[in-house]
This record gives sequence, C-alpha cells and structure tokens, in this order.
Amino acid sequence: MSLRGAFAKVCRAKRRLDKAEEEFEKEMETSTVMEVVSLVEGRVRPNAIVVWEKNPDYPIVLIRSPHARSYAFVVWGKREMSRRYQLTFQINERYESRRYCVACGCCHPERFGMEPPPGVDKETWDEETEEMRAQFVEKLALLCKQHGIKGLFVRKSYDWKEYFGEMKDLEVYGASYYLSHVRKSRAHSFPFLGPGTVLSDRQ
Repeated sequence: MSLRGAFAKVCRAKRRLDKAEEEFEKEMETSTVMEVVSLVEGRVRPNAIVVWEKNPDYPIVLIRSPHARSYAFVVWGKREMSRRYQLTFQINERYESRRYCVACGCCHPERFGMEPPPGVDKETWDEETEEMRAQFVEKLALLCKQHGIKGLFVRKSYDWKEYFGEMKDLEVYGASYYLSHVRKSRAHSFPFLGPGTVLSDRQ
C-alpha cells in the first residue's frame, strides 16, 4: 500500500470513529447511572445499588467504590438535577460519562417529581408522603446494612439529617468528605470518578 493509500484509509477510519463517538455521546445523554457504571473497567468499577424507584424518572442509587466499600455516594440515577455536586465516571482512558447529581434531603428524594393522584386530598397525600419517607429510610438503612455501608456522601448533609433523622449505625457526610477519605488512604479510593466531578467543600 502506498503512503497516499494508507493516509486515505486512516481518514476513512477517523470519519467512522467520529460518527460512532457522536452516536455514543447521544446515547449517553439519556443513559442511567446503572448503565454507565456497567461500562467502567472492571478493576475500578463501582457498585450501583438501586434504593428507590417510586418515581421511575428520579431513581435513587448508591454508588460504592470497590476500594472503599464502607462508603457510598447517594445519587440521582437519571436526571441532571443541578450544576453542582456532580459525579462523572471514567469509563476508560478515553471516555468520561455525563454528570449525575448527588442527592440532597431538601429535594425530598423519596417523592421528588410526584404529585397527588386525582381525587386525593392534601391531608391524605401528607399521610402518604410521610409513609414514603419512613419506607425510604427503612429501605436505605436495610441496603446499607446488607452491603456493609457505614457512611453516606450526600449534598447538604445538614438538610438530609434534619429531614430524614438519624439512622442507626450509619453516618451521613457532606459530599466533599470523600476527599478527606482519599487523603487518609494510601491509594485512590475512588478511581472511577472522572475529572468532571464537581463537589463543593461547602456543605
């Protein structure tokens, strides 16, 4: 093959790669955090543990590192809820995922986006939402116990504690606390986090 022929072959391959990357990025825009995590390289792949799907558009998911198994981020599994407190996932050396937001108590994650069903009055809806909150806390505590999780990283930890109350054998930290954990450990405990991760030190 001549130099010109080899160059033409490279150009064709590059166009095909560009098109494939455009399609990949388009799919990424609507992907769930569970789908993205499945693409992360095995040695650093975190666990994605679904906690709550009362509203399928706003599932709540725990993201636990294989290198810091007693800690987990609490994240929105689909939507980009805010431009702050976001995680990205390093899929491999070339690709990074879109952003997924860390959940906060002030958004009432167990019922976010839900409206009272037709014909349900405010008093009944208030009772139902109180039940949902209790069920959410119970489910979260149970999953954390089953998976050996002792600490959760959330957005606005003070709001989370005020809204959900204390949970036995489970500590709740501001999302940037994970930095302190990394500094104390000899290895990077959260290697799956991409460079687009944004977590404020102010909680």
